[in-house]
Amino acid sequence: MAFAAGVGRIWCAQNVFMPPPAPSAAIRARGKGFEPFGGFICSASHNPGGINDDFGIKYNCENGGPAPEKLTNKMVERTAKVTEVKTCSKIP
Repeated sequence: MAFAAGVGRIWCAQNVFMPPPAPSAAIRARGKGFEPFGGFICSASHNPGGINDDFGIKYNCENGGPAPEKLTNKMVERTAKVTEVKTCSKIP
């Protein structure tokens, strides 16, 4: 979905335990071409799942910490207006 929406790069941990501080550190990382501005983190231990909650997804901004509520409220508002979901059949 990220690639279909025009995101140029994603990082996805595979076959490894990633406690919440690890992706936060990766978000803060700089150098060698990595210049993240934030990241979505799937962490059911911190966020409730389910149709009436946020499915364990949180957004950390460029400092690696949770995004301000003002920003997350805008995200929730925008996602409530989603009418279609785009997918990408192959990773670019």
